[in-house]
Formats: sequence, C-alpha cells, structure tokens
Amino acid sequence: MSVNSTRRLIYTGPSMKPTLVGPDLLYITPYRGGKLRRGDIIVFQVPGSDRKVTHRVMSADTNGIRTRGDANRKVDPYLLQPNDIIGSVHYVHRGNRRRRIYGGIIGQLSALTGRANLLRVVDKRVSALFHPTYHRLSSTGAFRRLLPRRLNPRVFSFKRPEGTELQLVLGRFPVGRRPAGRKQWEIRRPFRLILDLKSLPQ
Repeated sequence: MSVNSTRRLIYTGPSMKPTLVGPDLLYITPYRGGKLRRGDIIVFQVPGSDRKVTHRVMSADTNGIRTRGDANRKVDPYLLQPNDIIGSVHYVHRGNRRRRIYGGIIGQLSALTGRANLLRVVDKRVSALFHPTYHRLSSTGAFRRLLPRRLNPRVFSFKRPEGTELQLVLGRFPVGRRPAGRKQWEIRRPFRLILDLKSLPQ
C-alpha cells in the first residue's frame, strides 16, 4: 500500500477502544466502491451530518452498511450507503510505531478479544469498589441457606507437576480452585456468599 494513495486522519473518542486510541494517526485507503467485509474498519460521514466516524462494519448488503464501535454495545442507528464511505483503515501510527489493522474474520476476532479485555478491566475496577462489602457479606454466612441440598459442594483433587490442585464443584459446575502449592482458594463470584470457606480443605 503506497502511503501517497492514502488519506490521514487523527482518531479521537472512546468508541473504538482498545483497537484505536486517540490520538492514533489513521491511514485511510479511499473507498472506490469495492466489497466491504464484516470486520473491516471504515471511516464514513454520518448521513445528514458533517461528522466523520471510524467504526467497524457489522454487515454489508444491498440494503446498506451497518457499523458499530468496538467499545459500543449497540449497532449504529444509521444505515450507510456507498457514497457515505470515505475509506477503510489498514494501518495506524501510535507513538513511534506503525500498526497493522486487520479487517474481515481476523478483525472480528480482534474486536471480540478487545471487548473481552475491556470488560475484564471494567470488572476489575468495579470489583475493587465493592470488594470490602462483598467480603463482609460472605463472612456473615447469611446467604448459605439459599444453597439447595442437591448442590452440596464437592472437592476433587488433581495431580499436577507442581503438586496437588483442588477443585470445588457445585452440582456439575466448577466454582473454585486451590492451585497446587498455594494455600488460598480462588472462588468465582458470587459463590463465596453461599459457601462455608472454613469447611474447605486447607
């Protein structure tokens, strides 16, 4: 791809995080009416507006093109037509590095991975806010009576190269583990609220 054949645009806004982060410099290949694939990142002009947006293609057919930002939950409300498309993004410059931006199936997978990572970051930050309250509630045992008898916790042991790993199962569902060589149990939320951790093997 020749740099001379591209347009450049500074990306701003949060809707494409973590794939794009302001102020990434976008290298845009002008759109000339070719086929757009689901997963491609395109720059377009919002219908009826002078605003330019960079989002990922969610569908493209004879009716039009649907898009969504990687960090957004909902598809954009407008249906784009070919004359709304400015071009597609294949490279960005971030800091001193030039990064390849993938479209198609690889782009879709990249978006899913990015959303999962973003959700993990949000979950971690929200968890930090509620961590003290969660642990106070779990220590009271107030919710343990909600556990049906048929879901009595069972502990299974597995031999690992580094020692014995213990896994905690409710019914058929694994809800916790004590990795080999460690003394602390890792319990998935919200099961700590309904389990008697003192009864588990240490």
